[in-house]
Amino acid sequence: MELFISVFFSVLVAWALVAPHLRPATTAENLDALGGVLNALLEQKTRCMQLLKDLELDFSTGKLADSDYSRMRDTLTAELAQLLTRIDECRAS
Repeated sequence: MELFISVFFSVLVAWALVAPHLRPATTAENLDALGGVLNALLEQKTRCMQLLKDLELDFSTGKLADSDYSRMRDTLTAELAQLLTRIDECRAS
């Protein structure tokens, strides 16, 4: 019985020492880098949304032809969708 208890506690101590090294590291540097990437993506999103607003204004005031407006709106909308996906991925990790 004493042998069993000794082995059990030895395994428990070994697991307690090894377990932290088996998890992926989340260091302050990783979090800072992730935060920097997220901030950059959020700034790009803000810029893209402002460009869409400006595009709508230019179109509504007659400064843009329908074809130019459609092409530019589609491009900006696709870019915004990619940015939102990347922001979601960044926040999930």
